[in-house]
Amino acid sequence: MRIEEIPERTSAIAELNAMQAAMRLMLANLKEYKSYMPQHLVADVCSDDDTEPSTNASSVASCASSVVSMPRSLGRRSRSESDKSSERPVPRRQSIITSNIFALQLSTRKVSIAALNIVGFTGLARSKDDKEVLGIHGSLALWLTNEVSALRGIVDTFSGDRFFVTFNASKMLMSHRPAAGRLGCTFPSECKEMGLTASAGLASGEAKVGNMGCATMRKFSFVSSLVPFVYALERHAA
Repeated sequence: MRIEEIPERTSAIAELNAMQAAMRLMLANLKEYKSYMPQHLVADVCSDDDTEPSTNASSVASCASSVVSMPRSLGRRSRSESDKSSERPVPRRQSIITSNIFALQLSTRKVSIAALNIVGFTGLARSKDDKEVLGIHGSLALWLTNEVSALRGIVDTFSGDRFFVTFNASKMLMSHRPAAGRLGCTFPSECKEMGLTASAGLASGEAKVGNMGCATMRKFSFVSSLVPFVYALERHAA
């Protein structure tokens, strides 16, 4: 019998190593999640049902320890026990997580924003076929979303040929000013390569950020005097 014909057997040590690798990957994802989630929300999710929400580090640590011990406890369960647990009613903690994460609340934070415009796109849309217009706009929008994602920003909204981008609002980013500055340079360059003209306005300062709206219309947004200022800069640049 050749070596490659020997059936592969999975040992208990190999299974433990695989579980450990999966745990490390999960903890890395949790750290990334924690980096842009407001800390008071993380603390509220980890707090007990009968206690007041807390923002101290102990509640976050207890949540992390419970997550770490989860696979170990699941490993001791039999298949019949896991099937029975799936029939149990959903605990109250699920409703607490939902209500805390999507609660309407604001916090003060330094942000950078960019208002981008494709100059003359309305006239271009009148002179070209609809499919060609959609192709040009879609290509630029795809480039913009990829560029902003690489800079760890968010395309907050767009209206036709106008785009509004935020940095350090819904995603935590310490170097938000250089990221906005780079986008202000690369966006006009990309438009020029596509035969288009672009204008951009950039601003940085304090803003109130958080979930805003009502029960039927809710969005993570921000309030700041930077918004009319950055649009004025964009119009001046055009």
